[in-house]
Amino acid sequence: MEGEESPPQPLRLDLIRAEFRQICSIDLVGQTFTARLYFEFLLGDAALDAELLKDMDEEKTSWKPKDGGGAPARFYTQHVSWMNAAEPPVVLVNKLVEDGKDLRFSIEVHGVFLQRFECAKFPFDIQDLSVKVEFQLANQGRWPVNISAEKTDNCDVNDAHFIWDNEYMLGKMVSIAVRERRVLPTRTYQHVQFSCFVQRKPFFYLVNVSLPNMLFALMAGVQFFVSLDKVAERAGISLTLLLVCASYYQFSASLRPRIGYFTILDEHSLCCIWLVIVMVFWVGIITSVKSNPETVELVAACCFCGTWFLMHCFFLVRFWMAWRLAKAFLAEPLKEHDRQAKAILCKQSTTSAFYPEASRTSRSLTRVVKVAPTPKPKPRMAFSRSKSFT
Repeated sequence: MEGEESPPQPLRLDLIRAEFRQICSIDLVGQTFTARLYFEFLLGDAALDAELLKDMDEEKTSWKPKDGGGAPARFYTQHVSWMNAAEPPVVLVNKLVEDGKDLRFSIEVHGVFLQRFECAKFPFDIQDLSVKVEFQLANQGRWPVNISAEKTDNCDVNDAHFIWDNEYMLGKMVSIAVRERRVLPTRTYQHVQFSCFVQRKPFFYLVNVSLPNMLFALMAGVQFFVSLDKVAERAGISLTLLLVCASYYQFSASLRPRIGYFTILDEHSLCCIWLVIVMVFWVGIITSVKSNPETVELVAACCFCGTWFLMHCFFLVRFWMAWRLAKAFLAEPLKEHDRQAKAILCKQSTTSAFYPEASRTSRSLTRVVKVAPTPKPKPRMAFSRSKSFT
């Protein structure tokens, strides 16, 4: 109908640069990490629109919707929201500059971000540190935005300032995804998810938790060398080792968040405790055997050694497989369970179309794009302003 207004044209924002400039801390128990990040967006042909150039030197525009006319670019940039931040991060850089016929919006922040860490393979786990940046302007509102990562060719994770390299290995791959968040049945918001990946070094936990538990479980068999008539001495050995194993289990539990499932380290510790508990009960069982107790004791000793050996062979294989899988994921962080996005591993130069002075050294970059891209709306131009902006 002639009386209906055409829908507003979204302002296109091309993410051209994203960096983890510093990863300050990783708190597994609190499930947070602290980082300093930098993002840069390109507003194509935005400098051709005089109304978009208003209040460029201000952090917040003085323009109000009731003033009429088109919204300036600073109105869009002041609606940046950090979706998984524990609290609003500290803004270090917030610039909007003119570059020929385009505009560049750059923002750098330092803050604490919430992240759900998966600990099923702990201490062979690999974690993704993700930051979600959203423009709080609904796609169905008066000032929609269209975020794109197609031109993102300058991403980096600064490993020179990564001080946690004694506990984690920092991956060289990053992932970028443009997603939509649905708030109401008629309201959706676009955001960028920028992730890097770290793999834990398990040496500390293997030496300080797994190895002692393994030896304590083996030491429970020392009671087979004690005479059968010395019941108190045999029981004392098993009970003492049981208390020590339980204390080590509590120590390992304090190193991870309170989760509703067992980690691979928990399973190993519980199996060692179970073996010691069996030996505690064996002290009472062997005293009730009247016929050939020495032969029964010898069979029990062989069963104990065989159980201990097979159990630790099983866990050694599991530890090795978990380490291999984590290492492979760090080299190529594909997320097959993610239906909204897929990872494309490519080799490309760090020489950017927007940064010709960048190094020409070839590097690996993981870019994430939508599997089923939606039709691209026409970018907002100076000569095609919608009537709904007035």
